[in-house]
Amino acid sequence: MPEHYYTEIPSSKINTFLIKPIIRNRFYQFKTVSGVFSYKKADKGTLLLLKYLQIPPNASHVLDMGTGYGIIGIVIATEFPQIQVKMIDINERAVWIARENLKLNKIPNAKVYWGDFYDSIKKEKEKFDLVLTNPPLALGHKIIFNFISTTPLYLKSEGYFYLVVQTKKGAQNFANKMNEIFGNVELVAIQSGFRLFRSQKSPNQKL
Repeated sequence: MPEHYYTEIPSSKINTFLIKPIIRNRFYQFKTVSGVFSYKKADKGTLLLLKYLQIPPNASHVLDMGTGYGIIGIVIATEFPQIQVKMIDINERAVWIARENLKLNKIPNAKVYWGDFYDSIKKEKEKFDLVLTNPPLALGHKIIFNFISTTPLYLKSEGYFYLVVQTKKGAQNFANKMNEIFGNVELVAIQSGFRLFRSQKSPNQKL
């Protein structure tokens, strides 16, 4: 069976790289490795999310779901040192290289977890101001929809959920699911064939 970037324990040959993107007017360095999503360059969807992301002034906890080698979580942790960032990926190799990137970028306020969506942090019962994702669409819509459905459980009241997805890969279906679960969805930006959506958890939402 061929490996994918969401393979839990990749066995393919490891090739390492170093990329040096400028994101939100800052210079970053990231170690990357084969077998991890978009390892040769920063993904356009990830860059779109980071370009238009808005962090509320009182935010203290952010979750980067499907972190890959850690771009989203590390950029947020760098710009907002008062925020505690958690980063999750199912790919063991991604978790390893993301932890290496925390060291490379000298990030004290972030932690990387290995697990399948929220499984690795369930016991902590923590709620977040924001949950951010550039989801692994190759898993299929049904699995991603289930992830969206459970996300309100991990958001604070009035917390935000950001999702970026390629327009041609069923973007409107994801927007419809977000609207179904949260009762609202906003198209934040369209660029380079991607769409960035945002939903907010209402104070009276039961989940």
